[in-house]
This record gives sequence, structure tokens and C-alpha cells, in this order.
Amino acid sequence: MQDLQDFKNDITLILSKDRLETYDNLEQYKENLKLISLITPKISNLEIYLRNALDYCLTQIKGNEWVFDEVSLIPLIEELKEKKKEITHS
Repeated sequence: MQDLQDFKNDITLILSKDRLETYDNLEQYKENLKLISLITPKISNLEIYLRNALDYCLTQIKGNEWVFDEVSLIPLIEELKEKKKEITHS
């Protein structure tokens, strides 16, 4: 199992050379991990908020079964596509 031992001892194999090349040194990489650990809970909470807000709004418009009724969402999807066109062409 020498190959596995070589892998364990080579940080460029463990973290990947491409990933490490984006940092000046390993300390920068560690600092980035600390930053990510601070941001991730906030991103997770935002994702939950947005998902629940979407569910709340769609439930108000389409009822509790909206998630199981894809056909009822087609008009909403088309409306959003039209609004997106208006925004991008303004």
C-alpha cells in the first residue's frame, strides 16, 4: 500500500494541485476555509428562507398540492419567462 501512503503524504494530491494553485500558500487556503465556515450557515439560512417563502407564495396561489401538480405551475413559469424578457430587454 505504498501508493496510498504516498497519497496521504502529498498535500497536492489530497487537496488537488488546481485548488492549491489559486492560493499563494497553504495558510491562505486555511484562512479561506475559516471564512467559508462563517459564511456557510448564513447561506444555508438564506436558502431555507427562500425555499419556504416560495412554498408559502405558491401555496397561497395554487393551494397545498402545488408541489405535486406540475401542470398548475406552467402558467406561472410562462409569466416569469415573459417578465424576464421584459427585464432583459429594458
